[in-house]
Amino acid sequence: MIRYRILRSTISVLSLLLGLVLSSAGAFAQGMPNEAEQEALIKATLLALNEANNTGNWAAFHAKTSRTTQDQFSVHEMRAKLAGTAGLAGLDVSEIAATKPVVTDQAKIDDEGLLILTGRFDFKSSTVIYKFGFLPSDGTWKPAGMSVGYEKK
Repeated sequence: MIRYRILRSTISVLSLLLGLVLSSAGAFAQGMPNEAEQEALIKATLLALNEANNTGNWAAFHAKTSRTTQDQFSVHEMRAKLAGTAGLAGLDVSEIAATKPVVTDQAKIDDEGLLILTGRFDFKSSTVIYKFGFLPSDGTWKPAGMSVGYEKK
């Protein structure tokens, strides 16, 4: 089981815990994405999560996750685990789109083939802290596990 935790006090935390039994060969064949691709993965995932929270359309978010995640969690189960996550509802998503993330741990692909991206977005009044796991699915990296925290300054 893959578990991610934010080791800071947060006003609210989102955790999606996945138990994965994987063959890592496909993941390593996918290769490490470059810095720009990593930033795009992070932003797209946060923006999609925020949109699902704000609109209630979890089917769209579910469709953007890895096949492994889709097989493990139905849209209903995903909504139950993630709805109202991390106080992100109402977050000004334009801030995320226009801000470069601060990387807190070097990107890596673990022994199970999971691409792990960890960092934060610093804004005037808050900080969004994330740790994402991505798996190769349909020729691209897709979300497979996440932890997101939101701290007010």
